[in-house]
Amino acid sequence: MSNSLRLKIILLFFTWLISSSLNAQNLQEKIALRDVLLKIETLFNVKFSYQDSDINHVSISNKDRFNSLKLALEFLRKETANLDFRIVNDRFITISRITTLKNICGVLRDITTNNPLIGATIQVKGTSKRVISKGDASFVIDEIPLGTQIEIRFLGYKTLLIPAQRFSQIHKCPVIFLQAQAQELDEVVLVNYLTKGINKEIDGLIAFQSQGFGILPGLSDPDILQTIQALPGVESIDETISNINIRGGTHDQNLILWDGIKMYQTGHFFGLISAFNPYLTEKVAIIKNGTNAQYNDGVSSTININTRNEVVDSFSGGAGFNLISADFFSEIPIAKKWSLQLAGRRSVTDFFNTPTFDRYFERTFQDTEITEVGTNVDREITGNEDFFFYDIAAKLLFDPSDKDQLRISFINTENRLSYDEFGLTADDNRTSRLDQKNIGIGGHWTRNWNSNFSTSVSGYYTQYNIDAVNFDIINNQRLEQNNEVLDWGLKVLTTLKFNDALSLENGYQLYEVGITNAVDINLPLFFQINKDVLLNHALFSEVSWKKNRTYIRAGIRANYPEKFNQIIVEPRLNINQKLTNALSVNLQGEFKSQYTSQIIDLQEDFLGIDNRRWVLANDNNIPIIKSRHAGIGFDYSNKGWLISTSAYYKEVEGITTRSQGFLDQNQFANTIGEYNVRGLEFLINKRSRQFSTWLSYTYGKNDYNFETLSPSEFPNNADIRHSVVLAGTYTMNNLKLALGVNWRSGRPFTLPSEENPVNTDVVPATINYQNPNAENLDDFLRTDISAIYDFKLNNKIASTLSVSVLNLLNTENTINTYFRLGDNTDRVQRVDSRSLGITPNLSFRIKF
Repeated sequence: MSNSLRLKIILLFFTWLISSSLNAQNLQEKIALRDVLLKIETLFNVKFSYQDSDINHVSISNKDRFNSLKLALEFLRKETANLDFRIVNDRFITISRITTLKNICGVLRDITTNNPLIGATIQVKGTSKRVISKGDASFVIDEIPLGTQIEIRFLGYKTLLIPAQRFSQIHKCPVIFLQAQAQELDEVVLVNYLTKGINKEIDGLIAFQSQGFGILPGLSDPDILQTIQALPGVESIDETISNINIRGGTHDQNLILWDGIKMYQTGHFFGLISAFNPYLTEKVAIIKNGTNAQYNDGVSSTININTRNEVVDSFSGGAGFNLISADFFSEIPIAKKWSLQLAGRRSVTDFFNTPTFDRYFERTFQDTEITEVGTNVDREITGNEDFFFYDIAAKLLFDPSDKDQLRISFINTENRLSYDEFGLTADDNRTSRLDQKNIGIGGHWTRNWNSNFSTSVSGYYTQYNIDAVNFDIINNQRLEQNNEVLDWGLKVLTTLKFNDALSLENGYQLYEVGITNAVDINLPLFFQINKDVLLNHALFSEVSWKKNRTYIRAGIRANYPEKFNQIIVEPRLNINQKLTNALSVNLQGEFKSQYTSQIIDLQEDFLGIDNRRWVLANDNNIPIIKSRHAGIGFDYSNKGWLISTSAYYKEVEGITTRSQGFLDQNQFANTIGEYNVRGLEFLINKRSRQFSTWLSYTYGKNDYNFETLSPSEFPNNADIRHSVVLAGTYTMNNLKLALGVNWRSGRPFTLPSEENPVNTDVVPATINYQNPNAENLDDFLRTDISAIYDFKLNNKIASTLSVSVLNLLNTENTINTYFRLGDNTDRVQRVDSRSLGITPNLSFRIKF
């Protein structure tokens, strides 16, 4: 081949290469939108109508050919996400700039486990527009400005920011994955403490997030006050949620707030079920020590229950039933910036009996069978019961502006029971009844004046009533109890943030409590009615400092109960110091006081039902209860291992024998004393993607000191010296399993004298007792199991099927023992109260 021919071929190749490159470059280059519109107008004989300002400086990819007008418009929409192309008729097409998206949607999941994240907050950043992810973890928000960002928040996960414009490029609802934050959280020390949804915060507070909550042994449905008993240091000596003992205290020493409303009734079915519907609940906080200075009362603990607090713009809800009750809940948008929450529950036990109801009923009324000591002679009482309970909750939410929030909450809980008792003869037939109700309403207004200063004003009114008529056929006795509590309060709180590390809270609280008590007994004949009222003023101030690895919160509260004419000063302290990334130490202390307590008359209870009457501190025989509490603890969390331990000392003075429910020689004593508790709480928890197992141990030495009694010092009625819980959960896709074993040492009780059990030298005869609480019941042991399966009925309805069994092995546990004289006063009768036997439950729920 000649050189000239070679040169021509090379030149021809490079010419082709350059031409191809230029053509390819021409295909990729951008051209003005106006030019493409002119081309489409010519091809399809249409006319575009637009404002020049909307398309000026807009360039899109070049395309030579369009096969149809439909494909041309699809191309334009894809290339110009901010423009809306709308066909007016066969001839005209309008173009306008999009300023808002019609709606955006998504589904939230854990990036590691792929589990749905229910109850997350999705908010248009910088505005009050927000929604909560539904039961299937989906969300929808309408009318979103294009230039904004979507903020997605969920406790325990990193906050995610997504430009709203990105949603305009997606035609389906995307799955959005969130990443667990764990150690990086400033406010949370331990995440998923025991199970998903339980966190330990930096001030020692234990928080339960009810949405997306995991599983615990023995629960087929969430139960707020049953759930907290999974924590070390929280016991119930009689298996009820109306008698929760936190670090050795009595139930009336727990301050229980529902949306800021003080609650005096906490249980249904005489304490076996929580009175609070869990499906509107967002967070439950348990504070054992180092309480915020804005809270009074609750010398043993504060249990703060809060419902969801976000205005929603889409409807969501759910309903379900189990073998005790049926319920519903809903969140309803009613106008722009307004929404309403509704929830209700009612028992089904007055329509039909279930195995669960039978076990609960046996547990409540078991003392109708009494065995005489030494002879084993049984006397039985039969009867027919008519019982039901219900609760209603509502919350109105209004955001007048981006800086203001107004909330109004309402709750009504009620138990009703009538019981026809039939003795050995027709003359013994009696009808007993019990009506118990708590109604509360509260309001809360919060304003964020700027990024550093906010104020809140809140108020509440609560009314508690119990009307009981109790017949004791054996002793031919009638006991009528009427107890009413009227309680209202007002609180003003300011929060000033000096910088990212330092903030200051100041406030004033005013509340008034009035309690009326009436007691009518036919044998011995006794009638009494009294009414007490107390008005309390309080000022409080608290400073918080958090920087690097150190957190300090120090506060002081000054109470002025008017009728006592004294100022009660209560310092509060809470310190947390991170020693390493995995290890932290906390120090807590507090002084607290309370003015209300309960008197317990167990010896004349309603066939085993614990009738307790609220009373108010006075200048005579019921003093103000005061506590001093100090503790130190360590928390370690690393590579799925969690270890938490704390030691504490607590003194509570101003208690009365009448409030402790003595059933021995101190039953009719009326004296004032104190108790002190030295305790240790330990928990070790190992977590993996699918498993969580934990072992907890609680030690508590709890002793009374009543100077006028003999002996003056003896074990507390709630002295549970040792308690151990071993439990585990397993999650596989939509299936959750849980198994747990609870063991504790038996509670103290008092035996009659062996040599001379009855003192017949006095009239009426009495029982001669040994030293009080010198003996202990047999150890308590219970095994619980539960399973939850989540599935979808369709794309919009998520379902849950749950089963649980309490006391799987049907272990017989005696939870209380006392003695009384029978018809023949020379014989002592022993009364044993036993725990629940094997108790199955089944639950089915839907969420939409």
